[in-house]
Amino acid sequence: MTYADMLREEGEQRGKEEARHGAYVEALSEFLQSRFGPLPSWASAHLETLDEGTLLKLIRQAANAPSLEALLTPDQPSRV
Repeated sequence: MTYADMLREEGEQRGKEEARHGAYVEALSEFLQSRFGPLPSWASAHLETLDEGTLLKLIRQAANAPSLEALLTPDQPSRV
């Protein structure tokens, strides 16, 4: 395998990872919008910064989240 082939393969892998990340962000965004209405810009920006593992965790938790803020800012004290 040539160096060029290795670079091409690495680029293809990175492209697949970015596409998968984008699909997770889009799926979670769509679900959150269906539950909570239009997403504020801070929420959309925050979702883009999350890694794949965190996105998958949030996808699992989204159905039971009491609010968008509770889901995306879990370190905030609860306001009951």
